[in-house]
Amino acid sequence: MNSEFCSIPSTQALIAFDAVARHRSFRRAAEELCITDSAISHRIRELERNLGTLLFERTTRSARLTMDGDVLLKSIVPALVALQSATSSFKDRHTHVRLSILPSFARFWLLPRLADLQHALPDITLDIDTTLRQVQLDQNEADLAIRFCRDPGSEGLAVTKIMDDAWIPVATPTYAASLGEGGLQQRLRRATLVEHQRQPWAPWFELAKLEPPGTGKLLLLSDTAMMVDAALQGVGVALVRRSLVDRLIRRGELEVLFDIGLESDSSYFLIFRKHSLSRRPIAEVYGWLIDSIQNDKANP
Repeated sequence: MNSEFCSIPSTQALIAFDAVARHRSFRRAAEELCITDSAISHRIRELERNLGTLLFERTTRSARLTMDGDVLLKSIVPALVALQSATSSFKDRHTHVRLSILPSFARFWLLPRLADLQHALPDITLDIDTTLRQVQLDQNEADLAIRFCRDPGSEGLAVTKIMDDAWIPVATPTYAASLGEGGLQQRLRRATLVEHQRQPWAPWFELAKLEPPGTGKLLLLSDTAMMVDAALQGVGVALVRRSLVDRLIRRGELEVLFDIGLESDSSYFLIFRKHSLSRRPIAEVYGWLIDSIQNDKANP
């Protein structure tokens, strides 16, 4: 037996029709729904073929409802609201938010705060992907992404700058004590300097008005998290990003040898699709991240 509802147009087409009608623009409707202009046009054509009538009078800059379109809009909006109300309670029972985050930031900033996040948002399941690659948010690979860069290169996406950073010299208290007496210049000459391949020590020495050691041990690493681990293991004095070690400094596991920070030319950005914050779970995780970072700044 055929269903009596089989002739109803697809909900995707009806939602696209509602978006175009509200914006009077195919382009702005496509942006709201995070689909291409051609996809929104295809859905409207499908709906018009299904109903056998034109729904919009199209111009190069706008789309205006026809009389039939106006009748349809007044009929379907209450139905769409009812469908959303009927299904949202079920969807919110198992809410997933996919967060793409840098491995170092995940390990040293997010992981120590995960228990707080779970306590604050107990009904949200956070799916964390630690990666350095540039995820395609416009292809729905993640809901939120945190990146450390100069320019997030996020055309068509929404971006919030969440944190600047600075490079500081840290070591364990035991290693710092092993460098002996004397001024910082003499002590650093006795140290093994741990350096990131993308951030040499030389600019920091210049900022601190110190002479770079002419001779000495230098350990070059390409992984940011390994830099922090090397310092924690007492390998040497590491020039690391403050954001990753603030908590370790407060706990006494690391100490700052000289409190001069070399400002980074990169910053942390929170990147997401436009309009994705209209989804409650994504908005709540976004809000928790912003609040946590602001709290860190207020309580250094």
